[in-house]
Amino acid sequence: MHRMAQVGRFLLRTPLVTAVITAVVVLGGGIYVFASGNGSGSTTGEIFLEPADQLGADPFLNQLRTPVPTIVLARELLPDERKNGAASLSGGTVGLYGGTLNDSLCDRDQLTEFLTTNPGYARAWASVQDITIEQIPAFIADLTPVQLRLDTRVTNHGYLAGDATPLQSVLQAGTAVLVDRSGVPRARCACGNPLLSPQAAADMDFVGSPWSGFDAKSLLRVTPHDGDLTRIVLHDAATGTLFDRAVGTDGDKDKAHLEAKAKPTTTPASNTPSNPASSAALVTTPAKATAATERTPTAVQATLTTSTAVQATATTSTAVQATATTSTAVQATA
Repeated sequence: MHRMAQVGRFLLRTPLVTAVITAVVVLGGGIYVFASGNGSGSTTGEIFLEPADQLGADPFLNQLRTPVPTIVLARELLPDERKNGAASLSGGTVGLYGGTLNDSLCDRDQLTEFLTTNPGYARAWASVQDITIEQIPAFIADLTPVQLRLDTRVTNHGYLAGDATPLQSVLQAGTAVLVDRSGVPRARCACGNPLLSPQAAADMDFVGSPWSGFDAKSLLRVTPHDGDLTRIVLHDAATGTLFDRAVGTDGDKDKAHLEAKAKPTTTPASNTPSNPASSAALVTTPAKATAATERTPTAVQATLTTSTAVQATATTSTAVQATATTSTAVQATA
């Protein structure tokens, strides 16, 4: 059924379709009916679930690496507000993406070589990105490999009959993608499929088997960062720390996150991080961390009480010594 739906989309994009047309296609003994929309860009609600360890239908090429490296879900970053079935976060959000220090799941050079030696695929790929075939090498060289830390909605594109076939997808957390300078996914590493931002879907109908932990209410839509990024702050699941990846690099120039070396505050007794955005990406159990933070003032009060008690004891001791001195003075007078 997946491929049937893609064939229907292809038919509806041909120049022969200029109005609302219903096409009846007989394939494999079944009859499938496809109806064109009004060109508004909205979807009918059919959204395909794409597991991180599978290529999906009609891939541009096969660069799948398994097993998929472990990531830590970043659901604590999701805002409460939902629009078109997904929460929105900027592509520059600290810790939005994951990765492995000094390593990459993407082979940008292989993708570039494949496209430049296969004109049909190159033409389809470039048409999605709104660039020329000649611009493909420079375009890919400017992308950055990362791993999704949240199930993410995108407009995916397979390759069918010489054309890029669009379909609305949810990419599973852990999927490796290439993001542009605004932090928006532009290609999936495993299959080379070009990606764009998702279209609005008021009524979502998921196609495919949900993976463990899938939550239709916790989907992400990545919005462009305000301005070009020079580095992307990634979360390393292996160490639980943040690191910086320069835009347009494969991990060979990764560095420890700059803000991770923040100067101590004037109250060293407090364990509360000075950068909430960074701490959100590091804490995997925010409820417990909050509870621990809330207990900190009590500990400080206890310390202050102890200090007061010590001062009071010292004062009492001084008073006793003064009394003893006075008593000695009286005896001497007598």
